[in-house]
Amino acid sequence: RFEVEKDEPFTCQFCGRNDETFTETKLDLHYWRECPMLTSCSKCQQIIEVSTLNEHLLNECSMKDNHKECPRCGEAIAIKFFKMHVKRNSCLAKMTLAEASRCPLCHKNISPGEKGWSKHLLTGTGCPKNDRTKNLREPK
Repeated sequence: RFEVEKDEPFTCQFCGRNDETFTETKLDLHYWRECPMLTSCSKCQQIIEVSTLNEHLLNECSMKDNHKECPRCGEAIAIKFFKMHVKRNSCLAKMTLAEASRCPLCHKNISPGEKGWSKHLLTGTGCPKNDRTKNLREPK
């Protein structure tokens, strides 16, 4: 998260975007639809940080009982695909948090910590699987 002072009312606390047109309502809309650091859980529709999606699916989501953590990659896998996923044994092995973070959208290892998430989600065209930045990847 970006360190946003209370006297910076036009700044997103997640992506750091500063927009003088942000009102409380417009900032909420930014969180709901645009912020590349956030995503909508496909199971419960809650808006959460991309970096916490796996944890959300395993521990907080109203549909958490439909997911299990893969012992190899550490990602939240839908129970209906879990046996097949584990049997294939082709997922990317989990690294320690000090070594890398794993993007739950593109399933790639990224640099660890908040700086890694910011770089992956906010730099250039962002994560290739982030629907909130696909407009940056479309030909003009």
